[in-house]
Amino acid sequence: MATCREPLRPTPDPLSDFKECTVHRPTRILVTLALLTTLALPAPARAQSTPPKVKVVLKSADALLKDIKLILDLTSKAEQKQWVNIKDIVDTFLDGIDRTKPIGFTITLKEGEDAYYLALPIANLKKFINNNLGGFDITARKIGTSRYKLLEQKEPVGYMRYQKRYVTIDADRTAANAIFNGPAATAALLAKHHSLSAAVKNKPDEIQSRRTAFTKLKTNLLAAVKPRTNETPEQLALRRETLSLQLGEGERFFAESETLSLGFRLDPKTKQAHLDIDLAALPDTELDKAIHELATTPSHFANVSRANDSILSFRINHPLDAFRRTSLQGMLAAIQQTSQAEIDRTASATDAQKANSKTALNTVVTVIQATLAKGLLDAFIQVTPTATGAHVMVAGIRTHMGQQLRAALVALPNSTEPTNVQLDSETIGDV
Repeated sequence: MATCREPLRPTPDPLSDFKECTVHRPTRILVTLALLTTLALPAPARAQSTPPKVKVVLKSADALLKDIKLILDLTSKAEQKQWVNIKDIVDTFLDGIDRTKPIGFTITLKEGEDAYYLALPIANLKKFINNNLGGFDITARKIGTSRYKLLEQKEPVGYMRYQKRYVTIDADRTAANAIFNGPAATAALLAKHHSLSAAVKNKPDEIQSRRTAFTKLKTNLLAAVKPRTNETPEQLALRRETLSLQLGEGERFFAESETLSLGFRLDPKTKQAHLDIDLAALPDTELDKAIHELATTPSHFANVSRANDSILSFRINHPLDAFRRTSLQGMLAAIQQTSQAEIDRTASATDAQKANSKTALNTVVTVIQATLAKGLLDAFIQVTPTATGAHVMVAGIRTHMGQQLRAALVALPNSTEPTNVQLDSETIGDV
């Protein structure tokens, strides 16, 4: 999002006869913001010489609805019936807003309370004030040409200015005058076909302050993970471990990056979602060192051809620093415990089948643990269909414990999931 400042000057006032409005309706404006930004933002950071900012741009409200509809169309028929309800709810939140123009949102992380700047495209200013601000019991009191002081229960909550078909809102009166450059923000989105983007810029100092701020967010999110209906303790632990790993990565990105931009897009033709990340780490940080380790070790599987008709294709060749090794080992242990519990609950299986399943599971986990400890994850898997309706899976992992995987394969025929296994069926080279 690009912003600029200009001298205050008179502009046509679309509400020349509108002085003040107070309307009591259900909360809307803040819920609108939450729906449209769809981004978990960090908690407050300690004071810095230049407080960090997170800038978010949404292509338009119509683009959001289109993406939601596309995602919902990929679900079951029962879930697709929720579209009418979802659309009606979002429509209610968009009273007075131009659905075709970009929306801007900036959060400045400061000591005490965070500072928010909001830019909304306006189709009908009076309807926006009545149904959105008024719906949150916020009074818009006119204090100048196209300028308003926002009050809740007669207490000031911010300032608003209407300019160039946008309202800009901020707790600071001067900041509320900053013009949102909609065309520039849209151009940045369209260049990469994004419907949502977010950007962060950091200074080298106060890394620990940003880390402390993110720790508060991480603690709150982990505390919010509660048991689901019929969820086992092992499944709950796995969900928490997965979230902890994701938040750990997010914390390092937020604290140790110099610039970070995220862009999200959905391709309606291929029905694929893309999350693009552009990152520049601060020099001499652990994140910077991890980035420099990328693309330094060739993959063992670089010459394995990619099938055009594959229904599943996954490849990874990624160095693992101490942080990622520890995080992945913790998640692997949680997966192992969850899988063992599932095996024990298989009522139709015999004790021997359960034992064989655990042998296969534990063998695979041991091999992966040893692989992670080496600091490099190099693996691939590819599944392709055959004319008979069956599928062929080819997979490989770089490990010094390849022979141990044989024990896992031997255990599969008499396991809780009986599988036909034929060992040494063909030799190609030394494989």
